[in-house]
Amino acid sequence: MARRAFHIWILETPRAYQSLQVHWSLWVPLIVNAGVAELNRSVYGPSTNRAMEKNMGSKDSQGGTQGDTGTLGEHRAPDDRSKLKRAFERSHVMSIHLNAIGIIATVWYGFVLSSRIEFKD
Repeated sequence: MARRAFHIWILETPRAYQSLQVHWSLWVPLIVNAGVAELNRSVYGPSTNRAMEKNMGSKDSQGGTQGDTGTLGEHRAPDDRSKLKRAFERSHVMSIHLNAIGIIATVWYGFVLSSRIEFKD
């Protein structure tokens, strides 16, 4: 429905398509925002979740560990634990940075839109 409304707007509004081609500054922040959102959704979000699940699944409330087999009392080597922690931190930090880039692109888009407002007396 929204796609159809967009196509109708493009077809019925004079110079609408032409204005989209001329004002590249309208599309750049939207493309950046969509790109980082998709990257976060498809790559870094699931990676962060997997790393967090592995990290949390490797310990229980008594300080022991719970391995993939579900047995308690297995102790992971410190290297494994630090690798899991580093993997989570790396994915989480990248996700945070992508969100920050998306926020900056949204603010940029807001400035671009607000600069196009024309007040007529």
